[in-house]
Amino acid sequence: YWTKNQAYTAIRIPQSDGNRLRNLIKSGKVDQNKLRKLELQCLSRLTQSDEKGFDLEETLKLLLEYDQLSGGQHSMEVQYRKVLEDKPWLKCPCPICKKIGIQTIIFRGSERNKRRGFHNLYISYQMLQEGLRKV
Repeated sequence: YWTKNQAYTAIRIPQSDGNRLRNLIKSGKVDQNKLRKLELQCLSRLTQSDEKGFDLEETLKLLLEYDQLSGGQHSMEVQYRKVLEDKPWLKCPCPICKKIGIQTIIFRGSERNKRRGFHNLYISYQMLQEGLRKV
């Protein structure tokens, strides 16, 4: 997820019924009910991230637990904390962020990922226009 000044890591919440996680469930390495419950909690918490009283620490805890359970290789705590503290989607002027907010930065399914791609193209275009104005 790009801004004019910084690139942010997208928050990964892979679909619990996707191929990669389905294989973990079938092999018995992951409990399907626990995975699905945690997935829904993460999505719900992120949807509430713009509201007053948002609990950053609890949300981070859930995200990191889901990441670990779904096969994440490295801790994303620092990157996720930065994203959730800065909330760049609230400051973004692009139509995608204005319409769907935090959903733009969630790395999940094809549609969300395409929207983030359009957001990034918008930012790239804005930066290109600024560069051309300076020339």
